[in-house]
Amino acid sequence: MFLLFFSLFFIILFFSFLGGLIFSLLWGWFIVPLGIPAITVIHAMGLNLLIGFFANSYKNMAKLDFKDSKNKATIALFTLFLNMLIPVIIGFIIHKFM
Repeated sequence: MFLLFFSLFFIILFFSFLGGLIFSLLWGWFIVPLGIPAITVIHAMGLNLLIGFFANSYKNMAKLDFKDSKNKATIALFTLFLNMLIPVIIGFIIHKFM
């Protein structure tokens, strides 16, 4: 169980870094020429996380279905809560590296 959690943590960290690297590269190509300063990969990871948080929160809210059963609604609300909690935890970690 610990190995699975450890592996999952590093997979998420790797893809978060990759997303930040891509975001930073695109920022440099399209935003810096407009006169806005360049951002680091860590800042790009934070921005990517922030944008993803807002996009996924609203998408997941639209998927909630309270008509089926009490159990399904509870699971959906718990999933929504985790979708809000996980970016905060990852964002806190990213913020500590800034």
